[in-house]
Amino acid sequence: MKTISTLIPGQIPEHLRTDAPIFVDFLKTYYQYAEQLDSGLGVIQNFSEESDIDLCQEKYIDDFYATYGNRIPSDLAMDRRNFLKLLRTIYEAKGTEKAIKLLFLAVFNDTIEVSYPGNFVLRASDGRWSREQFVTLTTIFGTPPAAGDQLSFSNATGSYVFEALRVENVGTGLTRIFFQTYSKMQFDDAQRVQFFNSAGVLQYVGDLVLSPASFTILNPGADWLVGQVVIIPGSQSDTICRVTSINSTGGVTGLEVIEYGHAHDLGQITTISPYPNKPETSGISVSSVLTSISPDVYTHTLNIDDSIDGISEEIVGISDGISSESYMAEDYWVRGYGGWIAFAQSNLIVSNPTAAIDTGLTLEQWLASRMTIIFEFSKVVTARGFFKTEDGQLSNQSIRLQDNYFYQPFSYLIDTHQDIRSYQEMMQIIHPAGTKRFSNLILDADISVVSTIERNIASQVGGWIDPV
Repeated sequence: MKTISTLIPGQIPEHLRTDAPIFVDFLKTYYQYAEQLDSGLGVIQNFSEESDIDLCQEKYIDDFYATYGNRIPSDLAMDRRNFLKLLRTIYEAKGTEKAIKLLFLAVFNDTIEVSYPGNFVLRASDGRWSREQFVTLTTIFGTPPAAGDQLSFSNATGSYVFEALRVENVGTGLTRIFFQTYSKMQFDDAQRVQFFNSAGVLQYVGDLVLSPASFTILNPGADWLVGQVVIIPGSQSDTICRVTSINSTGGVTGLEVIEYGHAHDLGQITTISPYPNKPETSGISVSSVLTSISPDVYTHTLNIDDSIDGISEEIVGISDGISSESYMAEDYWVRGYGGWIAFAQSNLIVSNPTAAIDTGLTLEQWLASRMTIIFEFSKVVTARGFFKTEDGQLSNQSIRLQDNYFYQPFSYLIDTHQDIRSYQEMMQIIHPAGTKRFSNLILDADISVVSTIERNIASQVGGWIDPV
């Protein structure tokens, strides 16, 4: 700092310095006093430093705080000088979630959460529906891509690029790529698809194979219900479908795929009943064919129809139809053409028994209820679709009706450990205009649990067990 007191002797005329030396000393002393930091001249000369929050004296911090932070509690969790430097950022972010969180952290060292009840208000048609497509590729080279990778292919119709939303392994060397696009992509039969990394190096080559896409209903059956689940067996995993519409007799007229299975056969035909158990019926019949004469020789066939598991069993034996002692050693005897017919145990084909369930149905009703469908395959399959979120759905446990008080678009909730009285006035400097504030006080309980463990120790002395 430049001083004036050192210049006084050179500024006074010589005759005054000679005739009035005390006056010169007075002026010099006066300016020395004025040049002190707390005096007027010192304040003026050090104004640039004293107005700088980093360089000012500690006593001026109170003045800064009274000017810029008069609504904020004086007892801070952080250094007040540093807080005043941060205060400008808080004021610039006034009305934002960032300002609220920053102020609570600086003043109380409290990490708060700010939520908005308006986000949980029921809105009609607010669900976000997503419908994906997929292709199935057989690996020719490299490792299948991952979600987020860009795949490309070209053919006579043009060049195309699509992003893999998710990737599913559906068998040895087979990969199912799910994607979503707003442009119509034309795939050729056995279309070759490639994936290059960010450096342009080829990472994967795959050829397109047909995928199970939909069904054609050959026979609608009867007694089905809308929403009923149908499981179509696949050699690796089953396809799960749902009945969407029926006719007046319960025949299926609409069927949608919920989950696509793997490794279905081309042209696979499936017949299935809405009733899980076939009615319990059984029948035994014997047929005989004359195969030789003089003497007569017959071939006898024993037919056992077990309708519990739907397996038809045949037992074949040869007999001349005359009872004799030689047949007494056989295991099974059936009265047929010309007498008793014997069949050996080795000729029986016996399936695993199935427990009979009385469904109240006749076999004819069960047979009439069966639906017959045939798989159709396609190069590109459009999946059923799903809601990305639960917004707008009545089943969402978090959704509430708007009440124009708490659940409304212009309210916000602060979750904090501080009592509202400690920040009520402070919130006036950052509160978003036109909104309503709510507070949720979080209390932490410190529970001490005292446990006592007792232990008995015994020692053997002279054959006796004495407690210690």
